[in-house]
Amino acid sequence: MKNQNQRCKESFHFISNFLMYIKEWKPKQKLKRFPILALHGSRMQSGMWNSTAEKLKEWHFICPDQRGYGFSDAGSPRHPFSSKSFAKDALNLANKLKLDRFALFGHSFGAAHVLHLATMIPKRISCVVLVDVPSRPLEVRAKGLKENYEQPNSFKNLKSAIEYFSKSENGDWPKKESLQFVKDLLLYNDLNGPCRMPFDKNWFFKLRTFQASKKSDYDPFPIAPLVRCPVLILRGGKTKRNTPQEVRKLKALLPKGSVIKTLKKSGHFPMVADSKKYEEILDKFLNRYAL
Repeated sequence: MKNQNQRCKESFHFISNFLMYIKEWKPKQKLKRFPILALHGSRMQSGMWNSTAEKLKEWHFICPDQRGYGFSDAGSPRHPFSSKSFAKDALNLANKLKLDRFALFGHSFGAAHVLHLATMIPKRISCVVLVDVPSRPLEVRAKGLKENYEQPNSFKNLKSAIEYFSKSENGDWPKKESLQFVKDLLLYNDLNGPCRMPFDKNWFFKLRTFQASKKSDYDPFPIAPLVRCPVLILRGGKTKRNTPQEVRKLKALLPKGSVIKTLKKSGHFPMVADSKKYEEILDKFLNRYAL
């Protein structure tokens, strides 16, 4: 997971009592546009945003490895697994970087974090993008715990990892985009050698167990009415994380100006399955609400 892009700056910051790793893409010219703080999904890390940040060259992207992921520390063993606690990590990062007003991106479980953060500091958030936000009830999450634990955490090589993702995830997985996405996502020392997911398996299972518990605060529906800025809901047409009815229900709870965009060829990862259309939708929304 080596970054060769010269426009990308990598750094570490002491946030919420742990060391957080971030990637930052700045436009070559200073433009009057709000920066974007992008939070990855539950099996991801900051690298999942690489292609998005590189293609949307006019935008300033800040992409952290959230607590317990990638090159960031897991923090204290007593650190809570709540979505609000991850949102507070992101808020502390925004304060550390002195972000006055900014946009938020959240993929999958990161979507709950950005919704919580948008309610904490409403005057500082210009808009929110939710990429395939999960809306499965607790009982469905609980049934999936065993499957989550049995999912592989390491692979023989990148080729076998690509095969796993393309078979286990919904939507199209074009060869070129799939290779780049997996290279940006996994941790490895040699492109031809073993690679692994960007988290500790036991730590991850504890997180999943909390998400499936009655204490979980990852449900987007109670948070949505408290959000004050426009929201783009980007949904994969082939996803299993939500249904069209659930997404329409979520939109009805959000402020005026919020929209749903469905990418028919995509599953949970539109940046892989339909990258060009995905980037066009993002750019149009940002040009309306993040200038």
